[in-house]
Amino acid sequence: MLQAFRTHKRWMMFIASFFIVPSFVVTGVYSYNRMIQSEEKVAEIDGEGISPQEFDNAKRQYLDNVRRAQGSQFNAASFDTQAARAMILDYLLNERALKLEIAKSHVLVSESDAINLIKSAGVFQKNGKFSPEAYQNYLHATGKSDAIFVNELRADMARDVLTGTITRTTLESEFGAKVLFDVMREERTVRYASISSQDFMKTSKPDAKDVRAFYDANLDAFKVAENVDIEYVTLSPASYTNITVNEDEVRAFYEQNATRFTVAETRRASHILVRGEDDKALAKAKSLLEQAKKNPKRFAALAKANSEDPGSAQKGGDLGFFGRGAMVAPFEKAVFEAKKGEIVGPVKTDFGYHVIYVTDLKPSRQQPLAEVRADIEKLYRNNQALRLFANDAETFSNMVYEQSESLAPVIERFKLKPEKLSGVTRNFTDELITPQVSEALFSFDVLKDKRNTSAIEVASNTLLSARVTAHHPESVLPFEEVRPQIENLLTRRNAMAAAKAQAEKLLARYEAGDRNALRFGKPVTVSRQAPQGVPVSALNALMLAKVPQRIVAQGDSAWLVVDVQKSAVPEATQDELAGLKSQLLGMFMPGESRAYLSALKTKYEAKVLNKDYLPEKK
Repeated sequence: MLQAFRTHKRWMMFIASFFIVPSFVVTGVYSYNRMIQSEEKVAEIDGEGISPQEFDNAKRQYLDNVRRAQGSQFNAASFDTQAARAMILDYLLNERALKLEIAKSHVLVSESDAINLIKSAGVFQKNGKFSPEAYQNYLHATGKSDAIFVNELRADMARDVLTGTITRTTLESEFGAKVLFDVMREERTVRYASISSQDFMKTSKPDAKDVRAFYDANLDAFKVAENVDIEYVTLSPASYTNITVNEDEVRAFYEQNATRFTVAETRRASHILVRGEDDKALAKAKSLLEQAKKNPKRFAALAKANSEDPGSAQKGGDLGFFGRGAMVAPFEKAVFEAKKGEIVGPVKTDFGYHVIYVTDLKPSRQQPLAEVRADIEKLYRNNQALRLFANDAETFSNMVYEQSESLAPVIERFKLKPEKLSGVTRNFTDELITPQVSEALFSFDVLKDKRNTSAIEVASNTLLSARVTAHHPESVLPFEEVRPQIENLLTRRNAMAAAKAQAEKLLARYEAGDRNALRFGKPVTVSRQAPQGVPVSALNALMLAKVPQRIVAQGDSAWLVVDVQKSAVPEATQDELAGLKSQLLGMFMPGESRAYLSALKTKYEAKVLNKDYLPEKK
């Protein structure tokens, strides 16, 4: 979730299955694997099991994320292996282990911190300011309430705090940072003369025989792979656009799911933490409790001066609003048994002794139907569309097979819009034309007999059938068609060669004492971070040259004669070294992170109970 705000690209999915209850049950034949499943666990962690259905949900979400990231390169079949199952289960166990550690480590992000992040997120801003409209549009699109989204964000930020703490404990390299600084910030004073290839274009045109020879020697470069033009249709829940909402069912759903629309009670508390379990720590906590009770207005000052919880001490001990399950058990029990305005303690946890001040509470309440109607109606339409798709999927599959001479029957039956695509090769893939579709298009029945492909599931709850409308065998582009491109290529190549020869000739004259052979520009100071317009290829050459030295280096469309005069490395500041150490840390952090997650899984006794979900033995 945090990454969505950092990149402004990733949008979270609306997980409809969270809402599904008997009144909206959908029984589909595609992508509803294991809906009727034994209760056998595939793994467990901290004594809690992971069911096959939980694994399937995690796999579905994981594949959706990969599909969005890989786009046309995505191949769902590559994840239908034991190795993929093991990887996804390990991901699920990692998530569980992190959540357990967050709760046990008393890591909590306040509601105000989450709200501030939302308000500062670029994705929710318009003209440089937070846009409530953009935020509400996002909530509506994801089917989330503001309260649910804020709580999810707080959990994600808590995870970020935890993993960030681990990151900061990783060994940093002072020497490595200094070396990286010297390489990146070394400055060289140079002057150069440019010999442009454009000056030789008119005299560099190739002979006709050279053009033909290049064509004959590089026929593979002019090959056009076998390809087909196709027409295709898809059937998915999105195909059903005229669904009328049933008011009685919407109201029934709301009434049957009162708990779903009940916002749980949350409380706001501040605390003072005294670390330790001995009598001295207890005595100090009791003393602070007495002082706080005598003058509750001084609680924040007492927390700033005495609390050993660095995350909240500077905020006067304030932990913000939180619900049940966010804190360790003894702490939570004390908070939810106290009255508003009451100061209680000392409360002992694994962290030490706490003096707790319950400053505010928000009682549980049921959201009115008007407030959640839009979410329920959207869910109703989604589930009705899923129901219709599940009912029609087999009919669609049968029709494209039994009436394989044309797609017209399914187009008419399901009111589908046909799409056309040209130049589809055997290796062509995109979001819908998966490797399975490409393979089917070049099968004998489809390619030679011009029949429909079978119905192929190309995404979750999405069936596709296609037919070939034109076949183009592998061919080589005719010489006359590509001759202009070859002539242009060879002309530029010859001109660059002539420019290089001229640059080397002029440098030799200059070195021999003819100072009029070259006209250097004014000296400039360049570095790898500030090339001052010097092309990358030339920059690399001059940064590796001896000092002083004159060299010939290739530019983009010219050759440069470079006079490297002197070199210097500025003194690094502590801030600059710290930034570079952070970059180096990021290079090695993945290994540290894996080790940390592995330790957490060992700590919480994670076990894989089904051998089909274990990594394959090598």
